[in-house]
Amino acid sequence: MNNTNSIPCCPICSNTLSLRVATGRKSGKPFIMLMCSVDGRHFRGFICDRNYVRQVMEQVEAKQSKEKK
Repeated sequence: MNNTNSIPCCPICSNTLSLRVATGRKSGKPFIMLMCSVDGRHFRGFICDRNYVRQVMEQVEAKQSKEKK
């Protein structure tokens, strides 16, 4: 799963951050990656808290379901 949404803002350039929900390569555990949408070298952050990641994934799936209708 590789969904992208936008949230503010890169601490370097003040542009929008990209939010990606993905799974770890080795572990297969889901995580959220925050990355500067202009230049990924500016800022990258990772959220691995299972409960939070699950909530975000549920919100993304619900949003996708509504968009399909």
